[in-house]
Amino acid sequence: MIVDDDPLILTTMRDGLQRAGYDVWSAGSAEEALELTRETMPDAALVDMRMPGMSGLELAETLLDRAPVAIVFLSAYDDLELVREAATQGAYGYLVKPALIRHIVPAIEAAMVRARDVAQIEDEQERLRGALEGQQEISVAVGIMMERQRMSRNAAFNYLRGEARSERRKLRDVANEYIAAEERLNRADD
Repeated sequence: MIVDDDPLILTTMRDGLQRAGYDVWSAGSAEEALELTRETMPDAALVDMRMPGMSGLELAETLLDRAPVAIVFLSAYDDLELVREAATQGAYGYLVKPALIRHIVPAIEAAMVRARDVAQIEDEQERLRGALEGQQEISVAVGIMMERQRMSRNAAFNYLRGEARSERRKLRDVANEYIAAEERLNRADD
């Protein structure tokens, strides 16, 4: 997707990228870009930094809140502070206008690879976070069993694991049931 308020730049880049083999959406404003992305997100977005209404930075922030889009900013300004601001907003690239298609294509390709890598890392972090939470819940349930049943840590863990296996359930689910039962008992005691 290309977003630029200059119709000549928009048309030139759209035509050049289509000739380079890309399916291209174009929008003359950030608001129009948001409308285009209501149901489907592009793999990459070339976004003008300064547009009337919503800025390119604001558009990028909104798009990135919705999906891992490879954002490459376009700007007539090569101000280092502006480049840094773009980078902190999640830019995967920054090109100074007028940018030639032969320069834009490598920037887009590199940005899409980097965006995919970041998405994979975030997915892995989420999976690890879930595993860690599961381990914490299992540890709490083991502690409950140790206290209530006067078991050793290994005996309590093996008991919970055996129960999960015999019921063909996840150990985390069994642990959560023990925690919930303990919470109900504690409320009843109050």
